[in-house]
Amino acid sequence: MNNSSDSSAEHEAYSHLRSCYSNEGHFNYTFHLSRDPTFLYVNNPKCGCTTVKASINRWYAAYHGIALEFRSMADIHNRNSNPLLTPNRLGAEAGHFILSDSAVFRFTVLREPVSRLASAYASKLAWDSSERQNLNQAAGRPVGAPLPFEEFTALIHADTKLRDMNEHWRLQRHQTAAGSINFDFICLQETLAADLITLRDRLFPGLSLGIFEARDHFPGNRSASAEIVGSISPGTLALIKKAYAEDFVFYQSVRAERAKRAAPA
Repeated sequence: MNNSSDSSAEHEAYSHLRSCYSNEGHFNYTFHLSRDPTFLYVNNPKCGCTTVKASINRWYAAYHGIALEFRSMADIHNRNSNPLLTPNRLGAEAGHFILSDSAVFRFTVLREPVSRLASAYASKLAWDSSERQNLNQAAGRPVGAPLPFEEFTALIHADTKLRDMNEHWRLQRHQTAAGSINFDFICLQETLAADLITLRDRLFPGLSLGIFEARDHFPGNRSASAEIVGSISPGTLALIKKAYAEDFVFYQSVRAERAKRAAPA
């Protein structure tokens, strides 16, 4: 294949990648890029994402001698004030950087599917939020109607469009673009602290700045997901496993690969 056809294929693949997100804003919000050091983080909500974003932005800032302070959760999520780049800020080279550049270290975070779904429900749907109103409207329900967890599970099991309409509970495999991106490292929620230190030492050698644990700095960010997980009925659990079958396979394959690498020769 010549350079022209290579470029055309890459452009087509990048266009497809962008189309997998609800709009250009969602796409740019999801991808965090750094030229020095060269890495890509794909944001996966409800997987310690606030802690991850805060930590890697602080490490990048410290590495480059930039002053950076987070006074609120909004500061962490405001991409315009973060030093890490969005694809549109990187410009024309973004497609090659995200998909093809061999120098780029690519990583994301996964979470066990049931606990992630429970966390998404607790923080976004257990109260009269805009997310719940939007979901109710999309499902043909009264906009202000309460939405018990069991009914929410039944809705997303019956309709994949409802399952994938919001980044907080869509398939993790879709949210992280796992079908398009070859990740060098996939963190797991249950080992996030150790995984983040591994990333820091890999990307910012010599840097001793610790993890910015968002839940400690902003306690209001904690959700009641553990209580929801503990009360899930067998029938509801069966629906979740069917609705998120791809994610269960994805998550288990990552765990199995990591266990294989950690096993003694």
